[in-house]
Amino acid sequence: MKTLANRLGVILLWGLTGLLSLVLYAFIPGDVSRGIQTAVVWVALLGTFAWLLRFLGIQLWRDLALILAPAIGLILLGWLFFPAGLMALWGAAIGWLVVVAFLLRKQVPAAQRNAIRQWRKGDHAAAVRTMDDLIRQGDEDDHRLLRAQILLSWSKPGRAERDIREVCRRQPENAAAHNLLAEARIQAGDYASAGEAGERALALAPQDWVAAYNLGMIADRQQDAAKTVAMLRRAQGLQISAERHRALTWFWLARAHCRLGEECAARECLQQLRAEKKAIAEWLQLLADEAAQPLRVLVAEDVTLAQQLVQRDEWSAADLKAIECGG
Repeated sequence: MKTLANRLGVILLWGLTGLLSLVLYAFIPGDVSRGIQTAVVWVALLGTFAWLLRFLGIQLWRDLALILAPAIGLILLGWLFFPAGLMALWGAAIGWLVVVAFLLRKQVPAAQRNAIRQWRKGDHAAAVRTMDDLIRQGDEDDHRLLRAQILLSWSKPGRAERDIREVCRRQPENAAAHNLLAEARIQAGDYASAGEAGERALALAPQDWVAAYNLGMIADRQQDAAKTVAMLRRAQGLQISAERHRALTWFWLARAHCRLGEECAARECLQQLRAEKKAIAEWLQLLADEAAQPLRVLVAEDVTLAQQLVQRDEWSAADLKAIECGG
């Protein structure tokens, strides 16, 4: 969904630019109109470039280049060589973007929707069988990644990893696949290889908080306090959108500062954790679900301790020691 939103966001930017240019052409004649249109195009180009630098990885750069190149080429062709036909070329460029946007809205196959329903009901075996049938009909990477997610929630990291590694082989620059590989290796308890996959994901998508968050969790498990702080602060700087993950970030930062002997910094993190009581309650509710066994193994101890800490007005030296010894 995030990938689709990224693509459609840039398409919308150029679509609006085209509509504005058409309005200018229709209502403001002559050189004034052309000058404003030129400025609008440059603003759109610069805005697109800045947006790409901020949000996209290498794979999406390529996808968007294929999408936008024909539209931009038509606009530049009219602007530089056929100003009299600029309005028609703008229309053609907008038409191209509309067609592409429609094609990107491909419908989720009925079998995939059924698998997701089965997964949500906790029937992992049925969900995997449904995905098996779908993949036999057409071996698509998105289907393999979905099956891997189902398998991970079923506590089967080995089977999930086979799907993930196949996608990584086909798309070595797919940051989401490397992130999922890191999660599979975390579940398997192999933090060294999980860290390698996480580093690869972060290199491919440096603006993705999930990759930095995963690396922070891995460093916490390896008791590398300095790296835990570095990675989790980076994730915070990238705006962690999920409340539950924000809560655990503050908890792991508190533990890292305890391990570094930075008591004041640890207490500041616990103050921030206290503001995440709602997220901690959501964690407890989620972990109570029978299907949440893989999550319970990973974070149940931390969530339980965090829940105890947020209920207290002050934190003793014993509390800080308990945090430090966890993980």
